[in-house]
Amino acid sequence: MTAGEKAEIDTIGGRTHQTVEPLTNYFIGRVQRDFNEGKTILGGIFTGTNRDLDENLGSLMHKSGLLRRN
Repeated sequence: MTAGEKAEIDTIGGRTHQTVEPLTNYFIGRVQRDFNEGKTILGGIFTGTNRDLDENLGSLMHKSGLLRRN
């Protein structure tokens, strides 16, 4: 898990604070099974990402993602 980060942005009209990195949770999992005394291996990897997006980053990043590989 990574914390969200905000930046102070100076503009001609003043200063604003905007999220530049959202609070994000990452998940990684791996499973593996050996058959035939290790001559055959079956496995897979699963990864996931979930972000807490605000209105500024909602159009720039995906809220979640999942990848499965066999």
